[in-house]
Amino acid sequence: MKFRLIEDYIIKGLICPGEQKLVIEGKNIKAYLTQNPDELLNKLDIKNAIANLLLQSTFIGRPEGNIKDLIDSRVKEIRSQRAKGSHLIIEAIGELKEYKPSVEKEQDGLHLAFDAVDGNLLSQEFISQINSVLTTLTLVSDKVIGIDKINEGIILYKNENEIIYSYTFEGGSSFAYSSSQIENSLLGDLPKLFNLLNYDDELNRITDLLATSLKARNEQLKAFLTCWTALEIFVNKYFKVFNKEFFTELKAGEHPDVREQYLDRISEVMKDKYKLNDKFGIIALRLSPKTADRDVDIFNILKKQRDDMAHGQNINERELDVINTQHLLTKYLKLFLYYQAD
Repeated sequence: MKFRLIEDYIIKGLICPGEQKLVIEGKNIKAYLTQNPDELLNKLDIKNAIANLLLQSTFIGRPEGNIKDLIDSRVKEIRSQRAKGSHLIIEAIGELKEYKPSVEKEQDGLHLAFDAVDGNLLSQEFISQINSVLTTLTLVSDKVIGIDKINEGIILYKNENEIIYSYTFEGGSSFAYSSSQIENSLLGDLPKLFNLLNYDDELNRITDLLATSLKARNEQLKAFLTCWTALEIFVNKYFKVFNKEFFTELKAGEHPDVREQYLDRISEVMKDKYKLNDKFGIIALRLSPKTADRDVDIFNILKKQRDDMAHGQNINERELDVINTQHLLTKYLKLFLYYQAD
């Protein structure tokens, strides 16, 4: 039995095209940007409308009227209350390994099942790909300042023509932001960046942390710490690549034998003595020489915030520079992906 996982995100800071646009298509996963998600969320809206009617029937009594009309009415209510803005809709398709609902029945032309699937477990099958989609969006535009998941659900397919609506009933602060139009030329970069991210398994931990930071935008401390951790992992992991190239270039020129002997000695002595700031500086010089000085200054400010917290100083969470931390990571992650691809 096939299932479709649908997740709906609001992208803060970005104005996407009004029409539905397929921006990423991977193995069993698709991602769309739109300001009008009604068509993409139609099956999920119907599922939520049925859930609403089931709850009303349980606690108040079944409302009068034709079931189809009642569902249509609830769907209209759901759509009228849907958050306005730029929506990222992610669809993932998988095969259900086990289908054992506690209750299953067909009523009024609807096929209903209860406790048939563990939505969290099914979501884990696609977590890496979903996080790669979220990360890719931040790489293509530095205007993204947060990603909020506002809806999700699982749709089951008994066959191509019959849907099973499955249910498992289980018993912050805000901040202001402005949005910027995303250029159509940038949308063309999304598939390439998504494929580059998924090609390198070693980037999974970094993309997972960045996605966590973006989703935690209303929790400043969590958003800052998870993104800084991702940035620190990125610097420590890939510094050795650029450091080797840096010394290789220095060895070129006159008296190569003497240069190589001398520089090899420096490299050996310094091997365990580089500070995090030094490592980032080498990466910045290689990937973005024109902005390296400014980026190193920003990195040092962010590191001081992280160090002050580690040393027990009182830090106002609202003063943590989440945006620059995310921008610095996404900028150099994007540059690194293109650098690898060349």
